[in-house]
Amino acid sequence: MEDESWLCYVWWSNVLIIKMMVFTWCTGRLRVSRKVIHSEADRMFIKEPGVILDPTGGGHPDIDRIRAAHRSDVETVLPFLLMGLIWLETSPSVDLVKLVIRSFSLARIFHGLFYMDVIPVHQLVKVFTSLFSYLVAAYVALSCLVHYA
Repeated sequence: MEDESWLCYVWWSNVLIIKMMVFTWCTGRLRVSRKVIHSEADRMFIKEPGVILDPTGGGHPDIDRIRAAHRSDVETVLPFLLMGLIWLETSPSVDLVKLVIRSFSLARIFHGLFYMDVIPVHQLVKVFTSLFSYLVAAYVALSCLVHYA
């Protein structure tokens, strides 16, 4: 494995993990601002009247949206990061590593921003960014399967 490939993987992995951590923090901020809690223990964070208790975790469209975006990252980013480590051991070219990792990472970043309506776009754009990242992850997985078959 070349150092430049490893550095690209490490840098973008950290970007994606920080993005997921920011989504977690944003979910908490939205819960407080929308007065929606998911357990009685969280009532201590909101002293005002009108608190909504929703044990299922949602309770407000904004919270549902950010939770869905975060869940999508958990289902896509974490497997990609694990597969990426295996893929790097197959010795792909540095240019291919940069293209694959950067394109996946940017697709996931934009998907999160689109999904949360930070950048309002048509639904098809949201679907495209999600599908694109899945296809990139599938390419990495299939490359590993073919290499180690």
